[in-house]
Amino acid sequence: MPKMLTESFAYTGQYSSSWKRRHGTSARDIPSDRFIVATQTHDQVGNRMLGERLSQLTDFDGLKLAAALMICSPYVPMLFMGEEYGETAPFLYFVSHGDPDLVEAVRNGRAAEFASFEWTSEPPDPQSENTFQQSKLDHNLRDTGQHAILHRFYRDLLAMRRDYSALSNPVRESTKVHAQADHRILCIERQDGQQALRIFMNFDLNHLRTLHIHDTETRRWRKIRDSKDPKWSLEGTAGQQAPDMLVTGQNITLSPKAFAIYELLGETNDS
Repeated sequence: MPKMLTESFAYTGQYSSSWKRRHGTSARDIPSDRFIVATQTHDQVGNRMLGERLSQLTDFDGLKLAAALMICSPYVPMLFMGEEYGETAPFLYFVSHGDPDLVEAVRNGRAAEFASFEWTSEPPDPQSENTFQQSKLDHNLRDTGQHAILHRFYRDLLAMRRDYSALSNPVRESTKVHAQADHRILCIERQDGQQALRIFMNFDLNHLRTLHIHDTETRRWRKIRDSKDPKWSLEGTAGQQAPDMLVTGQNITLSPKAFAIYELLGETNDS
């Protein structure tokens, strides 16, 4: 992941076991605002046999973490319809063809596509009106329970991206990534002039993770966002929050699927 955050592509010319050859090229010299980033798309979701969205594949903390990774990345975020409030309806593959032969070809093609997965269930009929109806959004969800919290959460992160130029600076050198060797916990550092933010993220599904950053100068960081803040939590149950302040050399420990964002305050006195 650190490489994708700084160079856009995972493959930049190395051997790919999937392609059976060297694959990709570096995008290090291309400004990051030339690239779109998404956590889910109509292709990705629609090409799953049952059309599950991310809201069906992870929990509430996972949805918040995915949102922060996308919106705080150096790329232009693209939201899939309904993602901003955790839409639960599937996005199934559906068609409305008038040619019976084409309809049958599509049905057979979908069945053949998933046969290699050895799944026992059958893909929904793409020509059925019911398949289309199941895929319709329910905008009323935006005002209920965790959906309303998630909707406010997305609006807050997008407003922060607008207000902090460090989050939209397209210069490659403005983004640095600090990470553990296994990349389960990392820090994305974004900068624009004297403004700097550090976004700490724990991708471990079950365990606390600790990260230490080796700085060469003494600096202070003030927390401005925490995914474990009670206002972003279900029923106000926050869980373990990150410290309000960080000083150079201080470790940070995060809960599973948690993140915290810090703003640079400036240098401090060692004495």
